[in-house]
Amino acid sequence: MIKKIYNIILDKYLCSKDREYLIGEYYITLPACHKLDFYQREFKNYDKKLPIIAALVSNKYHDAVIVDIGANVGDTAAAIRTAVSSPIICVEGNSDFLKYLNKNFFIQILLLLLQNNTSR
Repeated sequence: MIKKIYNIILDKYLCSKDREYLIGEYYITLPACHKLDFYQREFKNYDKKLPIIAALVSNKYHDAVIVDIGANVGDTAAAIRTAVSSPIICVEGNSDFLKYLNKNFFIQILLLLLQNNTSR
């Protein structure tokens, strides 16, 4: 019964449309029915330790390149980017998620370019 109520709520509120979600310093677009925000609410350490580890690695290996295999919509890369400036290579095999990954990073690159042009 509880699972049925959960699925009704999920379908009505979560699966209605894409939504913006803040990861570290970056807003990314989550597709309808994506459960990242629910996972992060339910599991407080979900995606929280990896940026710390990335910062430690980046401090020791200054030329490190980070590879995110199964990048999904770019949430982990956004969290890591908040902590380090190392290059991040994202690999995603799901064509649906790849659309969001491209969109999320195109928007972030565009915002960075706009910020740099206005600060001159």
